[in-house]
Amino acid sequence: MHLTNNQTTDHLAIGFCFNDGGRKNAGFKGQTRDCVTRAIAIAADLPYLHVYEQLAVGTAAQRASKNTPKRAKTARLGINTQRRWFKEYMATIGFDWVATMKV
Repeated sequence: MHLTNNQTTDHLAIGFCFNDGGRKNAGFKGQTRDCVTRAIAIAADLPYLHVYEQLAVGTAAQRASKNTPKRAKTARLGINTQRRWFKEYMATIGFDWVATMKV
């Protein structure tokens, strides 16, 4: 669709639908940096707690590096999506890794 300068995009707007991926129903409260967990739970239609636990196992198993310190067994503080274990986990739940940047 092509819009000219005097046309509005108001009629194209869609409503916002809040979805926490099942976080609240899993018994979690407050705010945290678990956007990867919530996104996977929503996209794969998996229970939040299942995804959280799987990501926590991967995070705890990853070795520390200069840029990523060793972390406790939790997915609460974010996930390094560039790690091999993460790509392997995503493949096990039916996702394919697609590089979006070429060097």
